[in-house]
Amino acid sequence: ADIYGPSQPTMLGISGRPESEDGKTLEPLTGPTPAFGGLTQLENGWLFTAPEKIVIGPEVLSNGIINLVGESATVYRLNPDGSAREVLTLPEFTYDPESFYTPLSFYDDGTITVRTLDKLYAVNPDGTMRWEIPITLSAEGPYLPETTLGDLFLQLDSTNTLHAYTLADGERWQYPFANGFREDFFAPAVDETHAYYVDSAGIVYAFTREGLTWNYTPEERLKAASAPILTPDGNLYYVLTNNSKGFLQALTLTGEPRWQTELTTFSFYTLPDYSVGAQYIFVKDNLVRADTGELAPFEFPYEVDAFIRGEDGFDYLLTGDNVIRWQVGPAGFESLHTSRFNAEGLSTFSDPRVRVYPSQITEMEYFTQNGPYMVWLNPDGELMNAFALDWNAVRLNLQQEGETSLTQCQQSLIEEILECQKYVAGTQDPVWETVVEGISGSFNPFFGLVIQNGQIYILTDEVNLYVLALEIP
Repeated sequence: ADIYGPSQPTMLGISGRPESEDGKTLEPLTGPTPAFGGLTQLENGWLFTAPEKIVIGPEVLSNGIINLVGESATVYRLNPDGSAREVLTLPEFTYDPESFYTPLSFYDDGTITVRTLDKLYAVNPDGTMRWEIPITLSAEGPYLPETTLGDLFLQLDSTNTLHAYTLADGERWQYPFANGFREDFFAPAVDETHAYYVDSAGIVYAFTREGLTWNYTPEERLKAASAPILTPDGNLYYVLTNNSKGFLQALTLTGEPRWQTELTTFSFYTLPDYSVGAQYIFVKDNLVRADTGELAPFEFPYEVDAFIRGEDGFDYLLTGDNVIRWQVGPAGFESLHTSRFNAEGLSTFSDPRVRVYPSQITEMEYFTQNGPYMVWLNPDGELMNAFALDWNAVRLNLQQEGETSLTQCQQSLIEEILECQKYVAGTQDPVWETVVEGISGSFNPFFGLVIQNGQIYILTDEVNLYVLALEIP
């Protein structure tokens, strides 16, 4: 058999030949064991100090196991109490510190999958190789994320080949696409049995665990202008374009075309969305009937910045700083209620992000030159809270037992402390706050701070992992 590349012992750092003391049996060689680091118990948690710079992590699994990856490709796996669980060295590892892309995936059973520039491989909990798949990735990492279909994983590589694999067995099949994918609308639509991809030519591909089941090819003059979406009533929608106009295409989940509608909006390079009940499909400011494909026979009385599917079972739209609950009635568009926040004086970068909770509290998050700015309006549209947030904070937005709340934690720029505050709709000042002292070093809030399982995980100076109890009331 042909063997490519170094043997597994070599990849694991083992050199030399085994020796025999009695001339009959061989003593197996073992590789070097990486140093694990130190554990210090704290009053409200513990501190793990890694023996090297950590480049990925903390990755906290649902079972509480913590994974840290050092720049030497060493994985430090900790139990929930901070004690050592395993330490292993990955056979091959590629990491770009300037990229947000993480080439590793961790699973509760201890399996790790690793993507390098020329392969995808799985490692057992003890560090031994389970399987590997030849796969071509660009230096910037794959531009399509991994997709799951039950226990099947789908990964598109840089040659536009789709690889299907399971953690247990490795590659099941692969499919080479004839066309590429645009980065700005690449994500497939996925249901319980199928994954639906749309390539740059607008061709739709439907895959099951066994492979391709059908594809749909639009007119040659058209190409894709969006990724696909699925609606709860079992239909697929995406946007096509001839470079000057947009067209909304509707398909059944067996690949049969239902209708195609020419859009009037010029902002058609956008992901469609659907109304409550999926009666209408939205493409920017166009409203299309899902059953017939007809454009709504009316014009909105104002410019629509975004449509919003409320969690309270109503449809909303954003126009300026107004959030309007609306419906289609016998006379066409009907405005039911308006909530408004006066954002004058805020130097905003874009339209606010809007969420309407089941309690009909409206949340508007603005992005300003000084940082995020949060607004809560009550069901009558009256202001409940308006407060600035820290750019470097990690936030939890929660709605539980009818209470809408936000908790943020950020490191003080002056002292080695962590400050946390909890806000509840209806009160301007925090209803709870705490200060955690004795945290040495600085951290990156985008990578080094995780709030999970009632604890906060903080990686400072790329070597110190603090795990502290955080009892948020």
